[in-house]
Parts: sequence; C-alpha cells; structure tokens
Amino acid sequence: MFLLALLNEVVTRKALAQSSQHAFNAMSQAEAAARNADVIEAMGMMPNLLAKWGKANDQALDMQANASDRGGIVSSLSKFFRMGLQIGVSSAGAWLVIQGDMTPGSMIAGSMIMGRALGPVEQAIGTWKGFIGARAAYGRLKAKIAETDIEAKSMPLPRPKGNVSVENVTYSHPGHSEPVLRNVSFKVLAGEIVGLIGPTAAGKSTLARILVGNVDPRNGHARLDNMDVSEWPAADRGQYIGYLPQDVELFSGTIRENISRMAEGDSELVIEAAKKAGVHEMILRMEKGYETQIGDGGAALSGGQRQRIALARAIYGNPCLLVLDEPNANLDSEGENALMKAMDSLSNEGMTIIIVAHRPNVLRYADKIVVLRNGMVDDFGFRDDILEKLQGPKHLALGGPKGFEAPQAEPELVLSKPDRAKPKTAEQAGRTGENEMSARLSRLQAIKQRNARRSRVKSEAVQSKPPATGVIAASGEIPGSSSSIKPITSDIKAEIVSLAGRDLSEAEISEIYKLYQSGEKQSMLEKLKGTG
Repeated sequence: MFLLALLNEVVTRKALAQSSQHAFNAMSQAEAAARNADVIEAMGMMPNLLAKWGKANDQALDMQANASDRGGIVSSLSKFFRMGLQIGVSSAGAWLVIQGDMTPGSMIAGSMIMGRALGPVEQAIGTWKGFIGARAAYGRLKAKIAETDIEAKSMPLPRPKGNVSVENVTYSHPGHSEPVLRNVSFKVLAGEIVGLIGPTAAGKSTLARILVGNVDPRNGHARLDNMDVSEWPAADRGQYIGYLPQDVELFSGTIRENISRMAEGDSELVIEAAKKAGVHEMILRMEKGYETQIGDGGAALSGGQRQRIALARAIYGNPCLLVLDEPNANLDSEGENALMKAMDSLSNEGMTIIIVAHRPNVLRYADKIVVLRNGMVDDFGFRDDILEKLQGPKHLALGGPKGFEAPQAEPELVLSKPDRAKPKTAEQAGRTGENEMSARLSRLQAIKQRNARRSRVKSEAVQSKPPATGVIAASGEIPGSSSSIKPITSDIKAEIVSLAGRDLSEAEISEIYKLYQSGEKQSMLEKLKGTG
C-alpha cells in the first residue's frame, strides 16, 4: 500500500501542478476582464477574451482529467489490494480457528486492526489532489513573501525640507536582466519644480515610483533630505509625500474620505487641500458635496474628476514632496489651468514638485528639466535651456522659469534677386533698399529680445563681474553705458557688420549699438553708411 501511495504521487504530481497553474491563469484573466468591462464591451473584445479564457480553462480541465484518471487507477488498485488483504487475513484467521490455534474473537480483532491500518493510506491516495493544490499554493505564497521586504520598526523622523537627491540609481524589473534605469543621478532643491521628460519606456514612471519609495532600486539611493526613502517606513514617510500615479485609483467611500487618505480627516485640512487643487467648487456642485459616495474605484466620477480629486489627496496634509505622473492626462483646459496654478502656489510655499510630463505646456512653471532617454539622464538643466536644445530657439514656447511668454516668430531676412530683364527705376531701387534695411533692423530687434530672454534665465545662477577696460568689456557690456544698455553678443555684432556692408572696428560697432539702443535711428543709419 505504501508503494501505491508513492506511485500515486509520481503519476499525478506534474499533471495536478499544471492544472492548478492553468486554473490560476484563467481566473486572473476573468478578473482582468471584469475590471475593464467598459473597454471590452465598447470594442467588441468579448469573443476574443472568451476564447483565450476558454483555452486556459480547457487546459486546466484536461490536465485535471488526466491526473484524475491516473489517480483513479491507483485508487482502484489500492482498494483491490485492501480487499485482497482483508480476505487473506480473514481466511488465515478462519483456518487458525478451525485448527484450534486461535479463538474466533482474535480472528475478528485481527481483521479490524488490519482495516484500520490500511484506511489512512487509502484516504491519502483519494485526497492527493487537494494536497497537491495546497502545496502549490504554499509555494506561490512563500515566493511572494520572499520578494516582499518586511519593514523594520524605527523611530519617527522630523519633517524634511524637501531636498531630493538621486544617486546612481539602477533598477531592473524582477525576472528581467535588462535595467530600466542606469546610474541616474541629479539633485532637486526644496521648493523647485522639476519636469521629467523623455520618450516612451525611458523609465520616467519607474523613477517616480522609486522617489516615493514604492519600489527599491537595485543599486544607488533616492534620498529625501539625506534619508533613503527605501529605508524609511511608509507609515511615517507617507505623511510627507504626495503621489499622483499614472493610473488613478480611488477607493469606495466618500470624497472626503478619499481626500483625507481614507482617514476620518480634519474637515479644514480636507477643504484646504481641495482648494489648493482647484476642486473645491466642483465638489460643492455635487449632490452631497464632500459626502458624495463615489462608488467602487470612483465609478460615479469621470476620469478628469478622479484625477483632480486624486491630486487633492496627494496635497492633503501639506507634504514636502509632491510627485505627479502625467497629472494632466485626463484633464480639460480648465482642469489643466487649475493644475498649473496649484503647482505654482505650492512651489511658492516651499513644496518640492517633480512632474512626469509628455506635453510641454504643463511645464509652464517648471524651474528645471531632467531628460531621460534609454534609462539614463540625457540632459539636466534650466527649463528654457533644455527646451531650446530640444526644440530650437524658433520653437521655444516658454519664457523665464516663473513666467510665460507667447511664442514670438522672428522675422526672416529674405533678399530678392535682381531682375536683370527689367532694370528697376531709382525710386523702386530706393524703396527696395529701405525694405531690406527695415527687415534687417527687425532681425536685429528679434536677436536682442531673444538674448534678453536667455539672460533672464541665467541671471540667478551667474554672479555679475565688473566690466573689463577697453572698448568692449569681456562680458560684452559697453563701458560707461547705462544699465539699460544690453550686452553685445556675437549675433548682434555680425548683424551690424552685415547692415553696414563693410568692415567695422570695435569702436564703430559700439557707437552704432549705442545709437540703436537710444532710439536714434537716423544717426545710426548715417553711421552705417559712413556719412555720420
């Protein structure tokens, strides 16, 4: 009987394990279909999903039937051997009773003892399927627990200022050798707004999850005020961090409970967070205001409403670090304007904001930008410098770090070729010369405006130096000029020489530029012609 039990384990173990795995996959597919019922119904995906689920379910049933057939054969053999043993023992006992070597009571007692001894073995063979399923579930649970780090108890830390430091962070998904992030490093000062941009699959969302402590990097550290967020218990760390994920999830309950992070919540703090997120008026227009039930997963709300309420949840409690992963994905223009105003207001209060974005307009109030490409930092610097590198100066749609300027198209200088077939009259030639000169002056004005925008961005990071002696100082400023005279750049010098149509000395260039800055156009034109 023991050999039969061992044989049952050998012939049914693999089939039952495969059956359990296929059944688990089929159940997972059914749960995923239930969560995305709207998409499935709208796009007619039900037949395809049913076919896929049916394939996994059929495989589970086939393997289970195979294991049951094998187990049934072994179970039948065990019953055959048990009945044979009982008949043999009873026959031997009867023979001994007839011979006078045993009493009838001893024969019956021996038969009962043998049946009791063989019963557990037979039951084990019959229930072997349940044992295999329990063993597979235990293996999955053990593997899941091994992947989860148990947080050790630690003392609570004081409120951080909001300085973020990413130090050589490398991360790869479990089971994959190819890293998603490779040696990512940058620093963010408290109160700054930093944009994370880059192509799809560059690692932006993964980096955002590392910054809030949801996943641990394989190498390196993500620190909040010098404390590694992966080593900081979530129960203490969470009150200082706000997080708006790419896929917004709300919980069954009221709007007030969701904003207060499913706690009772102070009503003043809830309203304050809603006002900062720009959703207070929207909530008041609902049927029961803050006590409105939103249903499972926020089913009673639109995608934009869920995203804006989730933003209020992230702001609740006035955290020092706010991480937003594509917060404008479901927002209309009104919601997007409220988001940008909230970001500017929170930054002025000292909150550090890191925003993952694909659309540049949400970076309106950003101070710096991190460009991720292929899991590495491709560039990092002031916003306008980065956008100018990516888009070019003619497509730069954003102004200084805290302001916004509409795009200004620079006038192009187009020189027409002379018509040799029909010579122009003196009046036409003079008009053409005036047009060309006007176009060149417009070009000079555009270059000056562009350089002024660049200097505003860099003025905070570069300390001013006293001008050197000479006609033009090393910084490009004209000695003795007023504070309104802007530096002469190489672009402006080249344009002045082009306007004159002849070689000019540095002194002549400086004098012409002074006249241009002071608005003395006629005198400047005479100097350009060499008659002044």
